[in-house]
Amino acid sequence: MPKIARVWGQVIHDSRGDLTVQASVQTDNNVIGSAAIPAGASKGAFEAVTVEAAQAVKNIAEIIEPALIGLDVNSQSEIDQKMIDLDGTANKSRLGANSILGVSMAVSRAAASSMNIELFRYIASLDSRQSFTIPIPMFNLINGGKHANNNLDIQEFMVIPDRVKGYHNQLSAGQLIFTTLGQILATDHINSQTFGDEGGYAPNLDTNELACDYLVRAIKDSGYKKWEEVSIGLDVAASSVSPTFDMTPSRYLGFLQDFPILSLEDPFPEEDWNDWTKFLGQIEKSISTDKKILLVGDDLYVTNPDRLQRGINEKTSNAILIKLNQIGTVTETIKVVNMARVAGMVIIVSHRSGETLDDYIADFAVGIGAQFIKTGAPNINHPERMTKYRRLIAIERMLIGNTSNAT
Repeated sequence: MPKIARVWGQVIHDSRGDLTVQASVQTDNNVIGSAAIPAGASKGAFEAVTVEAAQAVKNIAEIIEPALIGLDVNSQSEIDQKMIDLDGTANKSRLGANSILGVSMAVSRAAASSMNIELFRYIASLDSRQSFTIPIPMFNLINGGKHANNNLDIQEFMVIPDRVKGYHNQLSAGQLIFTTLGQILATDHINSQTFGDEGGYAPNLDTNELACDYLVRAIKDSGYKKWEEVSIGLDVAASSVSPTFDMTPSRYLGFLQDFPILSLEDPFPEEDWNDWTKFLGQIEKSISTDKKILLVGDDLYVTNPDRLQRGINEKTSNAILIKLNQIGTVTETIKVVNMARVAGMVIIVSHRSGETLDDYIADFAVGIGAQFIKTGAPNINHPERMTKYRRLIAIERMLIGNTSNAT
């Protein structure tokens, strides 16, 4: 089996222009795998720690590379555990999650290439999976909160083509609704030329509810049926919102009753566990629908097995957002996915607001069998978002000839 011969990092820029790290691994038969690390603007307090990009590169060169030289590149769990042990902290604060994850992802890419298989198939082998589906995209069409320079409290207003058949048709729906929304905003003399971090429109609107109204109008004007074909998702990012924002169960239930909302993410702060548990019960009792309303934990869990276990025990949500850089290795991320899956949670793989051109999460989402993926607006002027969507198109064609979303 090919052995690791070289490991290195370099400083690059993310989509916000901030410095981040790209890591590369070369095997003794000259196969190279590389991966770039994104960064979030609104971070959960319990996420794994990152270090400055230059320090990450130094840590890779001076500490990680010497420890990995000669290891079998296909030994993902052994390599990841070696880096965890090298770090020796609970939150990867010594070496940095960005250093460790960059190498972990690069190793998986090099391993897949050395085996001459697609990355999603290699990820699936780590997860003991043999069948594949393409996750349904959650398109962030209106950006607010920490993702935009506007007056909207809620961070993400998404459309979800959850009952449109076939990923290629779902992407087409997202692109059409995105374009239609821009036209509606322009017609109403609302700035449609300002965009947020994730490629969505970033208008100033009188209320957060008005943003949902605009999404419903765009869905209808694009020729789709709200709820029956396309739903809405909200990411409140409650731990980051203004103190003046009304984060009450009654307000959220109002959103759910007034709009075709399928997914509600982080409606309460990351330590308000009781509010989460009570609200999940309220949703199940108060909202009558033929769909499962998703109460999604992101900052609540930060892809951390200990926090997820508490959530499972206390029944705080029925869905989880998965972000590789919240925990710091491929192996640990898959462990969290499996915990959530066993507990019956819906799995949503997510990008970060500060992204790169790396399309890794597209393969990762397919490899672990995620039901949904979040990677921003389908905005051709934001290639850091479109690379993921286009990679999913390529995977769909490999799997099913671009005709269906079935396995």
